[in-house]
Amino acid sequence: MRYSLPALTVLLVSAAAAQTAKAPSIDAVVGHYRLQTGAIMTVERSGETVTAVSTGNPPQVLSVTPDGKYAYSSIPGYLTFDLDKAGKATTLHFHFGDESMPAKRIDAAAAKKVADDLAAKIKNQTHDPACAATLKRIIEETRAGKPDYSKMSLPLAQTTRAQAPMIQQRFQTLGAVKEVKFTGVGPQGAERFDVAFENGTTQWNIFCLPNGYVSGVGFR
Repeated sequence: MRYSLPALTVLLVSAAAAQTAKAPSIDAVVGHYRLQTGAIMTVERSGETVTAVSTGNPPQVLSVTPDGKYAYSSIPGYLTFDLDKAGKATTLHFHFGDESMPAKRIDAAAAKKVADDLAAKIKNQTHDPACAATLKRIIEETRAGKPDYSKMSLPLAQTTRAQAPMIQQRFQTLGAVKEVKFTGVGPQGAERFDVAFENGTTQWNIFCLPNGYVSGVGFR
């Protein structure tokens, strides 16, 4: 059983199409943005392609709509931007369903540090004890029927809400957690764990962000 969905990922649009829409110009939105979860979204331009990459997530394709939104093709999400008086984006907004999350523009040095830290974590297979604690918290909250959606990315929160009763029943059947064992770091930075319960064992992938936030989690 899995219940994960990547958060903000990649935007690939035609630069020519962007110019004919009511969206901000591509040059105005290129840059780095930090979500309240701690994830970084970087919007880049390479020739006729625009790419927006969020920390630790694979790509998804978006298109520019006539009303100026950058819409995902596979999930009910899109991006909008706040501009300053000079027409440069200062804030990115990720909209998903009926909710949205802002991301403030940051400088290249701050974004590079996050990317470098993630690359080092993957290379060195570094375990963050706080991630194990976050995983335990998620399991116990879900078992009790009280997941903290405010600590999840918007797509993950929506997916978890839809599956919460089924997952709660599974955890109640498995019983109490006996051991959480770190087994490695995945290619995108998610930590991997074996979790032993009273009545079984599960394997987990969880992408932890600062301050207890989570952008993706799955188990089997």
